[in-house]
Amino acid sequence: MKINLHLTLIFLFLFAKLHAQAPQSVNYQAIIRNDVGAVVPNKTINIRFSIQEGIATTPQYIEVHQAITNSVGLVTLAIGKGTPQTGTFVGINWSLGTKFLKIEVDINGGNNFAL
Repeated sequence: MKINLHLTLIFLFLFAKLHAQAPQSVNYQAIIRNDVGAVVPNKTINIRFSIQEGIATTPQYIEVHQAITNSVGLVTLAIGKGTPQTGTFVGINWSLGTKFLKIEVDINGGNNFAL
């Protein structure tokens, strides 16, 4: 009986601890297309992610990733693991308000981002 009580308390503590953790990153995949809708295969691109509380608000966090598309234009990234431009990913208060993700891409690998 004593062992069951101890195991239950340990389980509840671990659950509460794990449940309270903020995300360290968010997985993201996309097929990259150019301005006429054609897939952009095997090319180095830059992607900028902005996280903001409202559509027209100042972003809380901005980061840039450089990635290479595969043969079908696919990129796989982890938001939160790029090069920060503004703020920190761990500094985002996820419990406060609704968050919006703005995604911009420069298919030429520069800083001329398009929404």
